[in-house]
Amino acid sequence: MVVRAAVGHRLGGRWVSGLPSGAVTFLFTDIEGSTRLVKALRESYPLVLAQHRDLVRAAIAAHGGREVDTQGDAFFVAFGSAKQAVLCALEIQRALAGHDWPAGAPVRVRIGIHTGQAVPAEGAYTGLAVHRAARICAAAAGGQVLVSQATQMIIEDEEEEPGFALMDLGERTLKDLDRPVRLFQLAAPGLDTPAPAASGQPGGGAAPGAPAATSGPGTTLRVVVADDHPLFRDGLVAALATIDGVEVAGTAADGEQAITLARELAPDVVLMDLAMPGVNGIEATRSIVQAHPGIAVLVLTMAQTDDSVVAALRAGARGYLLKEAGRQEISHALWSVAAGQAVFGTSVADRILGRLTEPPRGKAGTSRALPQLTEREIEILELLARGMSNRAISARLYLSDKTVRNHVSNILAKTGAPDRHAAADMARRAGLGGEPST
Repeated sequence: MVVRAAVGHRLGGRWVSGLPSGAVTFLFTDIEGSTRLVKALRESYPLVLAQHRDLVRAAIAAHGGREVDTQGDAFFVAFGSAKQAVLCALEIQRALAGHDWPAGAPVRVRIGIHTGQAVPAEGAYTGLAVHRAARICAAAAGGQVLVSQATQMIIEDEEEEPGFALMDLGERTLKDLDRPVRLFQLAAPGLDTPAPAASGQPGGGAAPGAPAATSGPGTTLRVVVADDHPLFRDGLVAALATIDGVEVAGTAADGEQAITLARELAPDVVLMDLAMPGVNGIEATRSIVQAHPGIAVLVLTMAQTDDSVVAALRAGARGYLLKEAGRQEISHALWSVAAGQAVFGTSVADRILGRLTEPPRGKAGTSRALPQLTEREIEILELLARGMSNRAISARLYLSDKTVRNHVSNILAKTGAPDRHAAADMARRAGLGGEPST
């Protein structure tokens, strides 16, 4: 693919110049089912298309994007800022979802975003980055925004909270790309959750070109169940045995066993409890996802705190259900996460999106006062300021005691505090954990 426009380009009768170069974030959009819309709307389609273009262009302008090309119902846009590109995509989806479209003919747009080096050559953007962004867009469904790992990493390194969440969908094999691409799905208030699954073959598993997991005759979904309570575990296995197409490949009583079974059995899904002895569910999830990106982890737990859900998502879980979920809800969630979707139980979805998009208390000021600390160290410092012990912190954040001790040691070394009590006082003076001690 060679897209005309790098230094300047004639677009719709006007010359476009001043396009970003170097590390550029590319955004592609495309209307899902445009042929169906043309047939349904007939002579009204040109008006609907114009309304769609106006909404998209308003979002592009609001976030500093540069429209590179427009072909039919598709846009190609360049941004100097990865965060602004994602915010633009969020505004586009919200604007389209809130618009009054003709009855039975809503406009749903797929969006793909990728950041890479743009090489201007003879008035054109060339290079693999453009291909990747276009293929990521093609992998999305209507209403969905997919983001590459390159873009996600840039946003993750920013100090300020972005106002949205990027949920890990794992690796996907996309058309014309020789290696799997790790994709993330945009989540924020005002977007449907769960969004449709990304198309493309999940990485690390079956051969390219095979369909993603879908329920139906002849399809088998292999599941490992990890839970330390024998009665619940046995009851869950019995319930799963009644679901067509689901096969329990193995059971684990703790996180270490779950990691071992994931490696030895290569299941499609690990159904994971969080509170287990030894290696807990969060650590097991992180280990499994890092070693086997093609295996989906679905959390099934009693824990319904915001911290538990956030920790599970950060570890790479694709879904989160409470143990009160029924057989039908669990069945739907298993097939959904295997196909790449993100699934939340109805009782946690709204709360977790709110948690992921609100700035943590005191973080902005603390980041300026203690810039040498990482985000995780600031999180632990705040809990120290609240008077929590290492054991309590490890339970709260689903970290091992050793990991918490290492973080506390790093905090003391970086801040120069002689002990944890002095570090806690310093944190309270910076606005964390409550009032400073006197």
